[in-house]
Amino acid sequence: MREATISEAYTAEQKRLHQNPDYGQASVVYAPAVKQIMTTLKLQSLSDYGAGKQRLRTELDKLGMRGYRYFPYDPAFPDYGPPQPADLLCCIDVLEHIEPDYLPAVLRELRSLTMRYGFLSVTTRPAKKTLSDGRNAHLIQRPTSWWLPRFCEHYDIVQLDSTTESFAVIVTPRRPAESDTAARGLWPATQFNAPPRVAYEDPDYHQRYEKALAATKTRDNPMRRMRYFGIEQAVRAVADVEGDACEIGCLAGHSAWLAADAFRRLSKPLTFHLCDSFEGLSDYTDNDRGAGGALPDINRETLKCPEHLVQQNLAEFGFIRTHKGWIPEPFKALQDTRFCYAHIDVDLYEPTRDSIRFVWERLNPKGVVLFDDYGSRVFPGARRAIDEFFKGRKDFFLHEQPAGQAIAVKIA
Repeated sequence: MREATISEAYTAEQKRLHQNPDYGQASVVYAPAVKQIMTTLKLQSLSDYGAGKQRLRTELDKLGMRGYRYFPYDPAFPDYGPPQPADLLCCIDVLEHIEPDYLPAVLRELRSLTMRYGFLSVTTRPAKKTLSDGRNAHLIQRPTSWWLPRFCEHYDIVQLDSTTESFAVIVTPRRPAESDTAARGLWPATQFNAPPRVAYEDPDYHQRYEKALAATKTRDNPMRRMRYFGIEQAVRAVADVEGDACEIGCLAGHSAWLAADAFRRLSKPLTFHLCDSFEGLSDYTDNDRGAGGALPDINRETLKCPEHLVQQNLAEFGFIRTHKGWIPEPFKALQDTRFCYAHIDVDLYEPTRDSIRFVWERLNPKGVVLFDDYGSRVFPGARRAIDEFFKGRKDFFLHEQPAGQAIAVKIA
């Protein structure tokens, strides 16, 4: 027997709302993404949970989608019948409308219907429409950081795309026998009084990440959100390592904010040095060419943030110092400094080469260096410089992360 997922009164309310021809338009926006998922993954069936007037199917027809089985479900349209499992479960801008008491049951049902993949989208802002009793039509108005841990009780997150007002995820069903992730236990559990959690299961991390976004006026990026989770874990790892911290290439200060906040929560006394030209990218060289011989197609001015704005963005951290100049010029003031932590994000071959040479010889044993661009296809010169530096060395352990970051630990 199915669990109850909606009250009778709210079913009647939804039937009333669906009399408005403009109610339920989000599927039109997401239809191209759904088509791409279906075709790329060669999925044969689609379960449309909260199908409304079946606008998703109509739009997929317009996009030329053929030869798949479509199963609509919506309590406001009883003729559709009960929900059916499918290769792809779509729940598009539905969950924010769910009665809060019924949300756990709805999420359990969604998981049971997801045979291979799920596509879930949620709007996090208030709706323009209201219910007959005056409540906002979005009964749940919560940030991304609130939703993701609830999704992770049932799913593994494959991809996240978010804006300030909404987000969408591609998910796969979590099997009971699967461990959470190999990342558990990778870093010491001696600080923060808890073992580390993976990024999508840690609501506190998302709150800090979004606070850093706001403080530095930075736009979100799902891969960056995953990479930056490693910043807090790296800070955790160096809690008992002597030395200052540095970030080389800081743009507006988003990653520096997260690192500084983590050091502050540790009550670790240090100075956090930020080294940057504050004028954008340095000059390309032949070592920055990709496999096809092309240089990165990036406007160097887009990666520019004036020093005074960075200082303003990070003003709450009194232990931060900025050092302006093209790499390696800022290092002159830090020749006698020892480090426990460094984050290198300068994109190109020469500044990456110069940065790792400078930092590594001043990094204390068990210190950590994060390389933001190690897996970047846009900036292949960064990986080239890092691999060249470590070739033949015996004093390091380097682990490449799925989101493109790499973490190096000095072991001697």
